[in-house]
Amino acid sequence: MTVAREFNKHPPKSHAMPDLSKLTLINVARARDASMPVVLVSMHTNSGECRNVAPFYVQLHDRFPRLYFLHISFQPYDEIISNFANIPELMQLNVAHDGSLMFKQFLFLRNTLAIPYMFIFNQNGTIIFEGHPLSKPVEGHLCRLSGQAVLNNTYRSPMRSVSQLKGTGTKGRAGSPLRSMVFK
Repeated sequence: MTVAREFNKHPPKSHAMPDLSKLTLINVARARDASMPVVLVSMHTNSGECRNVAPFYVQLHDRFPRLYFLHISFQPYDEIISNFANIPELMQLNVAHDGSLMFKQFLFLRNTLAIPYMFIFNQNGTIIFEGHPLSKPVEGHLCRLSGQAVLNNTYRSPMRSVSQLKGTGTKGRAGSPLRSMVFK
């Protein structure tokens, strides 16, 4: 009985960032500061979807300079290098090889081997998002971590109309959220 119970136990999902020092950096477009939030993306240079999404990664990399993006592949090192020329966007990104398969093990423990797949870690190294890089919540998480405002999603946004605030009892009275959101 105990053997079956031990066998059926799933490993706990770790919310800690994997040890990036065990990866072999192939291309460094931006150096990492220890205080930066980290975005890890699993990729495969032979994957059509990974190649198609590469320009989007360049846009994210440029738009959020306060975040450290690292694209990791666990395919053979020589294969990554030979495919580098086919994906010119990789020259503008941080790319690493997972020769020790530490990142692949991390993906396995998280119950995903999907490619591409994104993990967003805060400054403490805790996962705050995991999923497909093109999913809706990605931009909001990246904006919050980089200190940028997501204007159409934040409560204090000047983009919200007064009609959206009706029923809240804040029609321009002194000290109201409406007044503070315009003048802050």
